[in-house]
Amino acid sequence: MWEQLIDTQVSVDQNMKKKWEAARDGKEKGAALIGASEKVLHDLNQIISRATNDLEQLVERYADLSLSGSFSAQVGSAVRLLEQNYASLEKGGVGREQLQRVKRSLDHMKRKLELLHITKENVQKESSGVGSQ
Repeated sequence: MWEQLIDTQVSVDQNMKKKWEAARDGKEKGAALIGASEKVLHDLNQIISRATNDLEQLVERYADLSLSGSFSAQVGSAVRLLEQNYASLEKGGVGREQLQRVKRSLDHMKRKLELLHITKENVQKESSGVGSQ
């Protein structure tokens, strides 16, 4: 079951606060705000990168489990989830390296899904051939 987790964190970067307070005019305050924004953006990109890594590992483990049984529908769902994740990251303007990593994971899962479909077809052909002999 999915559970939505809202993670609200309020923190004050004391270094940035000092820069803001020391700023004398709008230009210096603007520079301080840009610096703070860049730091927040960097932190968010790191969080997204870690979450993407976690998702990639979970999908990979899920696929390994799925390959041991008849779970092509679940692997298909995992592929669609990765496709949605890729699309949102692409629109969000994340780094090229992170986007390529998600794309590689997505392509890998698509190959596993294709393998599941081929295996299922072969099993069905074999089972229908056995019954007719």
